[in-house]
Amino acid sequence: MVWTPEQTAVFLDFVAGDRLYLLWRLIAFRGARRGEACGVRWEDYSAKHCSLAIATRLVQDGWEVHEGAPKTDSGLRLIALDGETNEGLLTHKARQQTEREAWGEGWQNTGRIFTQEDGSLLHPGKVSDLFERLVEAAGLPPIRLHDLRHVAATLMLAAGVDIKVVSETLGHSDTRITRDIYQSVLDDLARDAAEKVVQLVPHARKALAAVPDVVPQVDPASRLPRVAPPRKDDPTQQNRSA
Repeated sequence: MVWTPEQTAVFLDFVAGDRLYLLWRLIAFRGARRGEACGVRWEDYSAKHCSLAIATRLVQDGWEVHEGAPKTDSGLRLIALDGETNEGLLTHKARQQTEREAWGEGWQNTGRIFTQEDGSLLHPGKVSDLFERLVEAAGLPPIRLHDLRHVAATLMLAAGVDIKVVSETLGHSDTRITRDIYQSVLDDLARDAAEKVVQLVPHARKALAAVPDVVPQVDPASRLPRVAPPRKDDPTQQNRSA
């Protein structure tokens, strides 16, 4: 199940005031995996370059949570951020500092961008549960948090982003993986592109003229079979003459 762009907009507008708004946005637009989004650190973020390094993730083992490396070698990557997300992270950092001051000595300094109110690590399972409750409250078709990553891929492809860039942003090891997963999306986009190319050329679409039923004028004499003149030594002709 993948939301349409309109449904994605409804969700992001609905959670605009949520503490984890930028986490939802990061997954919806950049396709970060759940554990990656929960695990990003401030040291991985560059406001100057509008980028965020995916260098670690929070892994759920049973109900315990620990830090781990990205899922694959290609999962270790640098993703670009749009201007609104970049500005939002700066505001989020200031809000987190306010929370830190409010908690005083009770604050847990994990260095994470997204945390609980006391600075402690987010639990990936609880984040998924919260997402499902927010989706239901927004009145949207139910999807998994991981499906929000698929929304990001679909949006990027629909926006015309090169398949290689999409693959690298998602942390796929090869563009073939991206093509296999999103082949139906790529097929739809290819058909849409074919229609748009035709529409770029303005011309009158006139119906083809009917081909008239013309009977060629033929000399009737020319349609008669040609008869060879009788041979003098033909016995049948001699009998007839007799």
